[in-house]
Amino acid sequence: MRAPSADRSEELGRIRAIDDLRSAVIILVVAHHAALAYIPHAQRDPLDYMRSTAPVVDPLRWWPLDLLVSWNDQFFMALLFLLSGLFVIPAIRRKGIGGFVRERVQRLGLPFLLAAGLLSPLAFYPSWLQGPRPPGPAYWQRYFVLDGWSPGPAWFLWLLLAYSLLLALACALAPARLRRWAWRPRSAKELLLTCLLASGLASGVMAVGVGAETWFTLTGPFSAQTSRLLLYGAWFLVGVALGAGDLEQSLALERLRPWRLWALLGLLAYLLTLVQQAQPAGLAPLPPLPLRLGLALSSAAGGTFTILAALGWARHHLGAPSRLADSLSRHSYAIFLLHYPLVTWIQFALLGSPLPAPLKFLLSFSGALSGSWLLAIALRRTPAGQVI
Repeated sequence: MRAPSADRSEELGRIRAIDDLRSAVIILVVAHHAALAYIPHAQRDPLDYMRSTAPVVDPLRWWPLDLLVSWNDQFFMALLFLLSGLFVIPAIRRKGIGGFVRERVQRLGLPFLLAAGLLSPLAFYPSWLQGPRPPGPAYWQRYFVLDGWSPGPAWFLWLLLAYSLLLALACALAPARLRRWAWRPRSAKELLLTCLLASGLASGVMAVGVGAETWFTLTGPFSAQTSRLLLYGAWFLVGVALGAGDLEQSLALERLRPWRLWALLGLLAYLLTLVQQAQPAGLAPLPPLPLRLGLALSSAAGGTFTILAALGWARHHLGAPSRLADSLSRHSYAIFLLHYPLVTWIQFALLGSPLPAPLKFLLSFSGALSGSWLLAIALRRTPAGQVI
């Protein structure tokens, strides 16, 4: 039998691995936004800055960044929802439903209001400066009233809060079911097939019912990707179910042992998605519905394989004590909140520079990551540190 200290050490290592994986995803988020100005498909609308594909679009492009963006897009936000769901039921059991709701509103709702009300307008201001600046209300008035009030990356916060509140409501209405949330996959095959089924169904239903990747807006900055509502909700619930029991059993090393194979299958599914999107010569054009379904299912498969591979990689290789990793983990949430204005202003500053696009990307990425990290460290020493 293991000594209690050994069990505790293993538990801490497991939690560290999950935290380190979350930090790695946040780094991908920063890289994703830093790349958007330099991908071949980036487009700027000179008459309406909100219709541009990104706040800043540079005339210099680099095609490998397109691969980074499209690969990221398949899995990284779904993985964040999964990781966010892992500790929901333990938090409800520990704090009670009322305490959990208060903590979620403070931890997600208040930062969302800050990001949507201040940080996102700051991030989009360089885009406004590049346009014709029509007469009428000033930028800040237009942004909130006339121009759509985009929340930027903070859409993740309000949607995660909505999922959390709905789950808390379900637990309040059926408290006896709280103990039945736990899902302990008996094998790697069960884990994989269940996740593939959940992801495929969610993506397929929305591909049929919604079609194109559109965004909806409830009111003000409360907007999100319509076509992925079910997908993100499904991965959040998978995380909730896995975290409701013993994570050491749910995400045991033997359940995640095929992670290298899953990474390869994720790559193959991603390449299949690229082929379908390109529709190369020699392949007859597919009708809209079969094409949408094919894209949705291959993207769901690629995302599922990559997410499970990332979990396996993290369980096998992350979690070792490290001052740098601990600092990044401690400040990753603040980095997520703060990085977007830094990205767009660095990109804006580099617009007229003759530097090649890869170097501009590296400067935008490294400057935003390090700048937001330093800001996060400073803010942790203020009352704001209680929230972020």
